[in-house]
Amino acid sequence: MAENTRFTAEQIIAVLKETDAERYESQKKLSDAQRLVMLEEENLRLRLIVADLTLRNEALKNLASKKW
Repeated sequence: MAENTRFTAEQIIAVLKETDAERYESQKKLSDAQRLVMLEEENLRLRLIVADLTLRNEALKNLASKKW
């Protein structure tokens, strides 16, 4: 004996599919956000390396330009 429900099986399935799609998009956005954070951290690390090497290069140039 079937009970009267407010929604048809097709409506329930459509809502569940929509929910799955929204969850997938949320996970994708989160994963993109995590990737962005990782890239920003790597960018900072590389900038610090470049700054350090630039300072060393300038110090060596100054030292080499002095007459002994």
